[in-house]
Amino acid sequence: MGGRRRTKLGRVAIAAVVAIGAALAAGPAHAATAPMIGVGAVSVYEGNIGTHIARFAVTLSAPSAATVSAHYATTAGTATSGTDFAAASGTVTVPIGATGASIDVPVAGDVTVEPSETFTVQLSAPVGATLGAASAVGTILNDDASSGVALRIGSAATVEGNSGTHAVSMPVTLSEAAAGDVTVHYATTAGTATGTTDFTPAAGTLTILAGATQGFVPVTVVGDATLEGTETFTVTLSAPTGGATITTPTGTATILTDDTFPSHAFSWGRNTTGDLGDPAIVADWIPAPHQVGAVTTWKNVSTSPDGFVSHVEAVRTDGTLWAWGDNSFGQLGDGILTSRAHPRPHRHGHDLEVGLSPAGSTPWR
Repeated sequence: MGGRRRTKLGRVAIAAVVAIGAALAAGPAHAATAPMIGVGAVSVYEGNIGTHIARFAVTLSAPSAATVSAHYATTAGTATSGTDFAAASGTVTVPIGATGASIDVPVAGDVTVEPSETFTVQLSAPVGATLGAASAVGTILNDDASSGVALRIGSAATVEGNSGTHAVSMPVTLSEAAAGDVTVHYATTAGTATGTTDFTPAAGTLTILAGATQGFVPVTVVGDATLEGTETFTVTLSAPTGGATITTPTGTATILTDDTFPSHAFSWGRNTTGDLGDPAIVADWIPAPHQVGAVTTWKNVSTSPDGFVSHVEAVRTDGTLWAWGDNSFGQLGDGILTSRAHPRPHRHGHDLEVGLSPAGSTPWR
């Protein structure tokens, strides 16, 4: 009887030892695998006034026997902190046995027509959990109706100049002022004007600030002394923002030439008083045209209308007045009465109109 009792006691003792060993091997309950904590994305309409809440859901992969927490902080994206949303940071806590909590970020309402904008919430420094989805995007959805603002580009012209560079400004206008900034992309396209030779190709974004109705796209024009005609290139608008619609997408820039083509003066006929403008001609008459010097900038030439040329007056492209030939009556206007066979600038002459009286002996200006 006593032997059987000892055997049962022994078996009970052995079972107790096995149970204790299994418990020790498993360890305490709080040493189990920690859950993961993460945050999810959220979208919210901004509204027109006041503030709305963007509520980010924070979740655990499994309930925990202990409180779980993590630090959070917002980061601006296309949405601006302080204008579109209120910056926030702190600690989010998930109670014992729960699987979720939330982070609230205030969003500011307005009536500005703009694209939807974003910011992020970032988790860090978890306690009682490991990080899963550590960041999430908050999207502020625009709910402002388009103002129907029309956007157009005009044309412009500039004189090219003979050297250096300067800008031609292409006007871009709105049909009415917008409540927010309006932006638009622009790019140049060569026409008869060649990129890099006649103008510097350009592309970028023009911003017309809130309340304004006009901006300008500057394009650099390259000056030269090359003899050429008037040339053009275009500027094209695309991808407007701020609720604007493009109605005139392309404007033409015109580069006006200011280069002077060569202009020679030729003379022939009577030469008794140096009328032909060349001291090397000693004959009283020559029947064929003869170039007057090597100058290529003559603009206007005036002689006697009766066929008996006594003197000549001429204007160059720079506006200076020149005279030669008979000076018996002071026709050359130089204060003396000596004739001369070579052109000489008039001592009073600049930007004068030149002609001869019907008698051919008295110049008029």
